[in-house]
Amino acid sequence: MNIFLHCMTMNIKQLWHKISFLGLRDDQEFSHREVILLNKLVFVGCILYIPLIPVDYIMNESKLLAYQLIMFTLCMITLLFSYLKWFNIAKFYFYFVVISFICFLGIGVGEGTGNDLTLFAVLIAPAMLFKDLRIIIFLSVFTIVIMIGLRFAQASIEPFMDISLEDRRNFQLIFQLIVSIIIFFQVYYFKNINFRFQDLLSSKNDEIAEKNKEIVDSINYAQRIQDAYLPPKEVLGHYFPESFLFFEPKDIVSGDFYWFYGIRNKEGQLLDDVFIVAADCTGHGVPGAIMSVICCNALNEVVVKGEEYDTGKILDKVREQIVTILKTKGNNSRKDGMGVAMVKVNRKTREVQYSGANNPLWILKNGGTEIEEIKADKQPVGSYENAVPFTAHSVTLSEGDQLFMFSDGIQDQFGGEKGKKLKAANLKKIILDNKTLPLAEQQSAVKKAFHQWKGDLEQVDDVVMIGLRL
Repeated sequence: MNIFLHCMTMNIKQLWHKISFLGLRDDQEFSHREVILLNKLVFVGCILYIPLIPVDYIMNESKLLAYQLIMFTLCMITLLFSYLKWFNIAKFYFYFVVISFICFLGIGVGEGTGNDLTLFAVLIAPAMLFKDLRIIIFLSVFTIVIMIGLRFAQASIEPFMDISLEDRRNFQLIFQLIVSIIIFFQVYYFKNINFRFQDLLSSKNDEIAEKNKEIVDSINYAQRIQDAYLPPKEVLGHYFPESFLFFEPKDIVSGDFYWFYGIRNKEGQLLDDVFIVAADCTGHGVPGAIMSVICCNALNEVVVKGEEYDTGKILDKVREQIVTILKTKGNNSRKDGMGVAMVKVNRKTREVQYSGANNPLWILKNGGTEIEEIKADKQPVGSYENAVPFTAHSVTLSEGDQLFMFSDGIQDQFGGEKGKKLKAANLKKIILDNKTLPLAEQQSAVKKAFHQWKGDLEQVDDVVMIGLRL
């Protein structure tokens, strides 16, 4: 007996599941929950009509029985539409069939049977069956109009079905029960599925949080790898006591990078010439960081190992290496590379050699009121259709003169009162307003001005800026 009941329960559950997901896959439960509710409503409604058949028979209401059988058949057609995946047609069809039948039966039997009570169940159906707010409002207003109109129709039209007062009371109790069951079912279904959706959402959030932690941990490890390629920030202060480095990645890792190298003789003694680079690689975040490692490694290969000390030729050879590396990885069509400002400064003679790819060199003479600019070549250090050798500019400066190199991240930052870019003119003004301060204080002033300009807006790009006083 227990086995029989178990099998019956399993078969009922399987039937309930098949009807609920008619025309759907199991993984579409949340995306098509209104279709599942429609299928369930049709099935439950049809089941609730079954007990009316013996009631109509006992009460000798053969006409009413015929009408209800027609309604039963019409409702079952809704499931056919769902099976054919005509979901919108099924929803509109079911709604208007139910409205039409309620109106027809309400006028046919007149007042007092409680048939019009089913309109209350229909009233909340649009909000549960449709996603479009305009459709929900239209059908809800339409249902209210039908409810009011049905009252007037029942009062003015003579019923064509003769039902006794006692039978009317019985039908009223039955319809009240049906409406209560349908409304309870609608509310319970959505309450249940919302709880399940919350559980699923919580589970997915936990999964996302775990994945995010893994990604952040990986990026933090990538940052340590990137830092291993870059020289310690303190090295710049060792070469030039009056200097600053403003380095602020948009993300944890950066596409911008800095690079210093002091030329040594064969005995390892530090000579007067020092290379300083402020570079901006294609992209930011992890892709930019990968490019920065490639470019930084290329600089080490050309300058440190290859002992090339001419800034123009250095950028030419670095470009060759970058193009070669990216081509061997199948990236022939990509335009990856870097913008760069590179100087070689002789600390004794103050002779400066500069080469740049899109990024200029700014010079502020001691006591000067304007910033002089040595323009960069308008080409990247990377694949470029009309590539030409990089120009090496030479200039001899005086004690107290200042040099500034930077990526475009600081000038391109949106902010201010109108949400516009900072631009070069504002950056020059910041430098000029603080030109007499020690370089460490100039860095603080530049950083403060940058963040005040940015405000609550998102940082658009990585930032690197190097300043030094000769």
